[in-house]
Amino acid sequence: MALSYSAILRVPLVATASNVTFSFVYEFSGGGGSPYASIVDVLTEIKTNAESAHGGTFSWVITSDATFTYYTISWAGLTGDPALDNTYGNPVFIYIYGFDGGQEISTGFFSTEQCEDTGNCTPCPPSVNPDDATDCLSCYPLEIEFCASTFDIEGLEADTEYTIKIKDNVSNKTYDYVATSDQYGIIEITTANYPTGVFTPFNSPLSITILDEKGDPVILTYGYVNYSCLELNVTNTTTIV
Repeated sequence: MALSYSAILRVPLVATASNVTFSFVYEFSGGGGSPYASIVDVLTEIKTNAESAHGGTFSWVITSDATFTYYTISWAGLTGDPALDNTYGNPVFIYIYGFDGGQEISTGFFSTEQCEDTGNCTPCPPSVNPDDATDCLSCYPLEIEFCASTFDIEGLEADTEYTIKIKDNVSNKTYDYVATSDQYGIIEITTANYPTGVFTPFNSPLSITILDEKGDPVILTYGYVNYSCLELNVTNTTTIV
């Protein structure tokens, strides 16, 4: 079962795009196109094709360092499991070529659900050694069901006031919520405190950032990895009788 996928596309700063070609490959099918003048143009075309095939929201966040530009891709809230689709199957990779100078780049998709279902990965608990942690450019994934009344944010300082900023990526509205963590460094978010319709699969994923009392961004350390944000996916409620 997989209704969300992620990928990180690393593009060297020296790779300039003016006439690139892309391929978007599934298990049983594939497609592509050209010419495109930028990575954003490529991703916009893939977004149209992906959402047309399986619904959901295909989005990305752009960051950079001294060497690369990173496109952290999220495809969440799919209306059907691609693994059950004999025409497409699961998304596998994006391949882009034809950069000025001949650069070629690619990235592969992964699904947290698939990884956990096969026992190849487990969620990491909060680390007690943040100084030993490495930085992650992606947001830490959280998941709740559509009808969940609460969810927890862990890994904070105990008995400390924070501002929780939750961004609805469909309307681009941001909701601020001031709360104090408990003795274990946990803040419980009550979904009823927000406007109706915010915590729905349609709005997934929601971006969550946390500010301390001085207004500075908080770094959360989970499993020896530092995260500067959380990504909340709201899934359709499953009832088993």
